[in-house]
Amino acid sequence: MAGAFLRRTLNFIWPSWEESLNWTLLLERESFAVLTISIFILCLALAVRLALGWYRSRKLGIVTRAFARPTCKGGRKFWLAAPNNTMCGICGVIGFERTDRAEAITRRMMEALRHRGPDEDGLLVAPSVALGVRRLSIIDLPGGHQPVFNEASNVAVVFNGEIYNYKQLRGTLERRGHAFRTHSDTEVIVHAYEEWGEECVGELRGMFAFAVWDARASGTTGDAARHARIFLARDRLGIKPLYYSTANGAFLFASEVRALMASGCIAPRVAADSLEAYLLFGSVAEPSTLVEGVFSVPPGHSITLQANAPPAELRPKRYWDFQRSRYRSIRPGRKILRMRQNNCVHCSKKPSATT
Repeated sequence: MAGAFLRRTLNFIWPSWEESLNWTLLLERESFAVLTISIFILCLALAVRLALGWYRSRKLGIVTRAFARPTCKGGRKFWLAAPNNTMCGICGVIGFERTDRAEAITRRMMEALRHRGPDEDGLLVAPSVALGVRRLSIIDLPGGHQPVFNEASNVAVVFNGEIYNYKQLRGTLERRGHAFRTHSDTEVIVHAYEEWGEECVGELRGMFAFAVWDARASGTTGDAARHARIFLARDRLGIKPLYYSTANGAFLFASEVRALMASGCIAPRVAADSLEAYLLFGSVAEPSTLVEGVFSVPPGHSITLQANAPPAELRPKRYWDFQRSRYRSIRPGRKILRMRQNNCVHCSKKPSATT
């Protein structure tokens, strides 16, 4: 039927087409007939689409933008920003005696993370410690500047991620006497650490990677401040990245490997074992990376160290294990999941984007 229709069409358009052997052979092929009819239908559909668009705009007066130009925050076109990388980024250097050197290194790493946090940056410089952050403003745009401190300014945090139950935690912490100055989820981490210490990660629900500077026992100034405690943690499923390395007696961490490389302290050498794994399996298993001496904090793990004496070999501590979690069977887990989904929905009046 398709061939007969095409034959009649060619007879009408080009009566002498049968004198050409090539056209005759092509017509006998079913694929050619189907292809031609498909092209005809496509052109017809396009013509109808254009006609409807003309009628809508000229007769009905409905003006639409066929191809809108999506933009990201600050008016930047989305194709000018790094794809899927608009989120906060953190970094830091622990263990250098000279604060000016630590600050310079941290600023280089922050610059390498600019694409993750285009809105603003923040820096904490203390004896033997420099913590930096690039922020994408999502929650509490004017008041969520980082680092965020507690009331006494002796505990601070740089944070990448989102805490879904931060409003519930805020209410609990306020009832226990903690005073909040902002409405951001970042400040909840500071007061949660004050209240529960390293166990605060068990109270957090969300995706996160953060670093806490704790100078309550050491003080914030003088040589004693070099004994401040540093606490890093990554969320249970490893949604937010966190990488670290040691070099020249110092501990460095960042949200991306490229930021560690930008510090100038990490030798750009490929890890042979990781390269072999990548060529064999197409990926590198955590905590290894393709860069020698650079590792990722495994999901559900934390790191604790002293500012003036970071260990040469770090062993992240596991704080959560799926195999040992409370919910092993499907039925109780289904009920708990539904309950927590409802809590996440009611935690906020409107959903917020990730940082």
